[in-house]
Formats: sequence, structure tokens, C-alpha cells
Amino acid sequence: MILGDSKAGKTTSIRTLNPKTTVVISPLNKGLPFAGSGKNYTVWSKDKNPTGNIIRTSDSTAIVNWMNYISSKMLDVRVIILDDNTFVTAKALDRRREEKTFDKFTDIAHDFLLLAETANSLREDLNVYILHHVESEGDDILTPKKIKAASYGKMIDQKLHGMESQFEIVFLAVKIVDSDDKIVYKFKTRDANSTCGTPMNMFDEEFIDNDLEAIDQRIRCYYQDCQGEKEIPEELKPKTKQAN
Repeated sequence: MILGDSKAGKTTSIRTLNPKTTVVISPLNKGLPFAGSGKNYTVWSKDKNPTGNIIRTSDSTAIVNWMNYISSKMLDVRVIILDDNTFVTAKALDRRREEKTFDKFTDIAHDFLLLAETANSLREDLNVYILHHVESEGDDILTPKKIKAASYGKMIDQKLHGMESQFEIVFLAVKIVDSDDKIVYKFKTRDANSTCGTPMNMFDEEFIDNDLEAIDQRIRCYYQDCQGEKEIPEELKPKTKQAN
């Protein structure tokens, strides 16, 4: 899971992935924010573009069905991106805005849990990255301030015990000013004031580049003990081996 504010570099991290082995599922009708994306990523259409690698849907059932289909039938695909995942929930709530009961929140929590369970059950060589917005809890005066996944309601949080609890790896996308006074885009691998975190020894650095290809290789290297992986960036290789 990749958390972060708007324009923090979550979707831009896709730029380094191989578009031939990547499928993006998005609930929004917008382009990808990097050069060449219009050529390399096109919207799927059964009749007009059956080889497209962007799926437009905000229906959680359709998203789960697509993930299962990609896992079983599209064997060349190695990465699924669930972009702007926050708006799957937002649009579900909007579709049911006339309902007065709390059933919709129970259903939305169930839908996200099914999505997470599906993402964790696909074929071993298929990685899923869920890009999601954040919200803050606490006022940093009476209660500590904490950054977490946006959830659109305490009931959803209570039923899920936090969306992040469903995943082993949670990054936080941030913008920071470097030593040259330039804004750079990074992912945090751990943080005391947010819910981001990664497995022990997966990343030695607190901040890493928002390069999802390098990150994806590093994750595969970590769980496979670097067998069969090529050109792993030196700074992303483990300094100690971690038993699986």
C-alpha cells in the first residue's frame, strides 16, 4: 500500500515500471502524470482496445474480478496498480447517498476487506500496489498527530482495524526539500507519526526514491532471497539475509 497526499508522487512512481507487464485500475477518468504515459498506457475497451492496460472502474466487485482475471489469464502481467483507490470508497458512498442506514458503511468495509484478501491471494509473481490518500488524526496538542489512510468514517476503521492492517508493506509518499533547496519526491519506509512501515531489513533507509520498478525488484528480492533478480540497485540490496 502506498499512502500520501495528492501530488505527493504516488502515481508518478509508476513511470519506471514496464507498461507491457503492468495494468492500472483506476476509478477516475484522468491521465497518468508523467511523460509518455499516453502512448504506453491506454484505456481498455472490449471492442475498441482489447489490449489496453488501463481499466476504468470504481466498482469494487469489478476490481476484484479484474484482479482474479489478470492473475489467471494475463500471465505476462507482473504488477497491478490500484490507482486513486480512495475514490472507490468515495464513489460507493455517493452512489448510496440517499440511504439513511449504516449498512452502506458495513458493505464498504466488507468490499475493501475482500479487495485486500484478493490482492494477497493472487499468483506469487504478481504484485499489487494500492495507491491511497491520507488523513490526519489528533491535533498535536492534546493528542499526538498521526497520518493514516483516509477511510470516510470511523465505522469503516473500526471494522477493519485500519486499512493498513491488511498489508505487510505500507509506504508514505512525501515531498521534501533537499540540500539544494529543490523539492524531491520520496517514499518513507517507516515513521513514528504515521501508519507506514515495512518488514524488518527490507529497507535500511528511511527515505527511498519513488521509483516503483526499483522498489518492486527490491520486494521480490527480499522474499526470494535475490534469486533470479537482475540489476537490483546496490542501495536496495539487503545487508543481512532475512529468513522467509
